[in-house]
Amino acid sequence: MFFYKLQYVGIVLIPVFLLLFSISYTREEKWATPSRIFVLFIVPVITLILVFTTEMHYLFHEVIYIKTTGPLFGLYFEPGIYYWFYQFYLIILVVFCIVIFFKTYFSNRSFFGIHLLLLIICSLLPFSIYLLYLAGIFPEGFDPIPFAFTLTMIMIYIGIFRYRLLDITPLARSFLFENMPSGFIVLDGKGRIVDVNQFVEKYMDLGAKDIGKPASEVSGYWHELLDLELNDNDMKNIVLKKSLGGTTFWFAVNVSILCNEHGDFHGKMIVLDNITDKKLTDDILSIQHDLSIEMGTRSDLISTLNSLVEHLVTIEAIDSGGIYLVGDNGDLDMIVHNGLSPEFVAQSSHYDKDSLNAKIVRDGKAAYIKYSDMLSGNLINSMSEDFLSEGLKSMTAIPIHFEGKAIACMSLSSHTYNEIPEQTRNGLESIASFAGEYIARAKIQDMMNRQKTDLENLFNSMDDLFFVLDESGNIISTNKSARLKLGYSEEEFSSMKVTDVHPEESIDQVISVVKELLCGKIDSCSIPLVSKDGTHIPVETRVTVGKWNGQKVMFGISRDVSERQKFEQDIIDAKNKAEEANRIKSEFLANMSHELRTPLNSIIGFSQLLHSDPFDNLTAKEIGYSQNIASSGKHLLDLINDILDLSKIESGEMELECEKFNLTTFICEVEEVMKHLASKKNIEIHNKTRSESIEVHADRLRMKQILYNLLSNSLKFTPENGCI
Repeated sequence: MFFYKLQYVGIVLIPVFLLLFSISYTREEKWATPSRIFVLFIVPVITLILVFTTEMHYLFHEVIYIKTTGPLFGLYFEPGIYYWFYQFYLIILVVFCIVIFFKTYFSNRSFFGIHLLLLIICSLLPFSIYLLYLAGIFPEGFDPIPFAFTLTMIMIYIGIFRYRLLDITPLARSFLFENMPSGFIVLDGKGRIVDVNQFVEKYMDLGAKDIGKPASEVSGYWHELLDLELNDNDMKNIVLKKSLGGTTFWFAVNVSILCNEHGDFHGKMIVLDNITDKKLTDDILSIQHDLSIEMGTRSDLISTLNSLVEHLVTIEAIDSGGIYLVGDNGDLDMIVHNGLSPEFVAQSSHYDKDSLNAKIVRDGKAAYIKYSDMLSGNLINSMSEDFLSEGLKSMTAIPIHFEGKAIACMSLSSHTYNEIPEQTRNGLESIASFAGEYIARAKIQDMMNRQKTDLENLFNSMDDLFFVLDESGNIISTNKSARLKLGYSEEEFSSMKVTDVHPEESIDQVISVVKELLCGKIDSCSIPLVSKDGTHIPVETRVTVGKWNGQKVMFGISRDVSERQKFEQDIIDAKNKAEEANRIKSEFLANMSHELRTPLNSIIGFSQLLHSDPFDNLTAKEIGYSQNIASSGKHLLDLINDILDLSKIESGEMELECEKFNLTTFICEVEEVMKHLASKKNIEIHNKTRSESIEVHADRLRMKQILYNLLSNSLKFTPENGCI
């Protein structure tokens, strides 16, 4: 009984240790946690306790006895309920071990198949005998299991010393073959697939099912690799580009010849390295380098943006897109585009500040949209419809900042990639980080160019002649008016000095004036210009000092004053002619007045003589007629004197002859003359100076003319029956 019980120390521990060995050998350590190992030993410990106390209960053995009859005699027993429980537990552990060995065998049988096959046989042999023993196949009292273990130990001995069973485990192969970042395909001398690792299974439709088949007959085998197999030499770093599952990959392929120890050809090993990340990174770095150089040479905004988008669409996974500029109010306007249809551009050329696209730019973070997002409706329906109708499968919107403010946005897309790769994303964001400075500079330069163009248009629209001179007097630039009026082309002006457009006799004056202008002593001059054909053009020139393309210059604006001088001369000539005509008129009037006054005095004298009737032979009527002749003569004489006086005033020869006379008598004389005219309108004239005696010193004739004029106006504007 003691030795019977003692054998169970080995019996209960064999399945547990076999399981731990299989886990360790196949490196499935993830199953062998401390808590699980502890649980594994619970049943064996309980079993040992029940076995060594079997006389006290009926759980493990219901009956134990010694049988002395028959060919085989010894210790017999009837199993109890726990006995069958433990047998079930043992079977489960052994089956699990065998499954682990089989799993490892099918995934690693090319190099370690003999090892794993040996372990499977060594596990199955005693286990099968044990199952037959439990089934009652063998004679009663005969236990074949020790014989099975003996055979198993012989096989393990052979495996250890012949096949070096324990020198290397599948872990080494797993680490060096399965888990390497490279793919391995081993072909034998006849081109049959001997082995592949998990890398190859991931990227090619190859697996354990294809081992032993000719590579040319396997559908998942790349035809590019078949072409390489035709070469019997080693080939290094051959790059293949493959599109797998909507994504493009680059692989570096190395083909090595496998020979035996005698140098005989034994097969080939094809090594595949996924260099997609490196390829994308190198391409993006190269594009960034080229882009930074090219954008640095562009001076206007449109060419800068075109350069940017042309480089962007050459990046892997990007084949179309556009550049938007952010307006002052937050709107987005597409300025340049590449690879997009006119219909799509028309639909997406402008986004209001409240749109989703404008919001993405304001948020300042790059947005990446996948094909699945479009299909799942995570986007706005109209936007999804636009993208899908264009055939886009992925897109991105990356804001471009300058000095912390979004100034533009890169809207890029792909017609082939369902998702933009991570390396491409990093490259695009890196480009966006430095593109802002170039775009901002181009916008400033563009604004300056527009201002310069507007300024040139302004200068060219001027009738005045515009010159830009350096400090040495060289002509740097001119406007259209200067070129037309002086007859020189822009190229001719560029090789001329300011002295070349002035008369030779004025060169010294021009040099002196230029020095004074530079010193700020004067700001204008009136030196005439000379055209190409020698015509002198009188001008008035105003000059200011400023900057032109970064250098100190003088801006001269010359106004052609030839028309004005001609107009002024015409005015002077007209004035001289008018003065001459006036002089002649005055002389004529003066002469005529003297010529008329002589006969008129005679008429007045004779009429006065008739009025005195020296011979007393005139009737009263005739005397009245003579009075009228004398009065009319005197009036005509006064008119002639007025004309003469007017001519004297205009000629500046008017002189006053002052004398003393009695004002009262003088006014009465004027009153007597005017009464005749006042009586016609029944107007009364009241003289308030009759009772006074006033003496004045004045020109009697001029004063009488003044009073006559005043009273004549009074009579003219006083109504009938009025009073003066």
